Amino acid sequence: MHGYSFHASQREVVHSSSPLFRLSLAYAKQAYDAVVIVSAKYHVLEPGDIIEYCNLELENLSDTQRQVWSEMVMSKLVSKFHLGPSDKVLFHAGKVYGDLLIRRLRRTRATCVVPLRGKRIGERMGWYKEHLAVSEHDSRG
Repeated sequence: MHGYSFHASQREVVHSSSPLFRLSLAYAKQAYDAVVIVSAKYHVLEPGDIIEYCNLELENLSDTQRQVWSEMVMSKLVSKFHLGPSDKVLFHAGKVYGDLLIRRLRRTRATCVVPLRGKRIGERMGWYKEHLAVSEHDSRG
């Protein structure tokens, strides 16, 4: 089973100043086979992509615009990863991003997991810090 992680772009800045975004991205890069960032403006980004700053968030789009966005993102994700029943997709994205995509991803029969569902920002940051520290310790042997 392959593990993929999808993140929501923090205000469209890949090298974001958001501590939560940086922690979640660092964790995903070391924990999963592939990582992409989903973005309200740019749809699907790779870590390290350079983009122009844009303050567009899904929360500010109409329902119709969100549906069009989710169709475009899903098309790119399915094309890139050929998602199917043997794949596991882990979302470290915000609720709006995850809810829109998980519904569509279920059609691929990939397993969809939101590891930190229901956790508040402080709880998420603590979880990432703890798991990053454990992984660093394990790699040192």
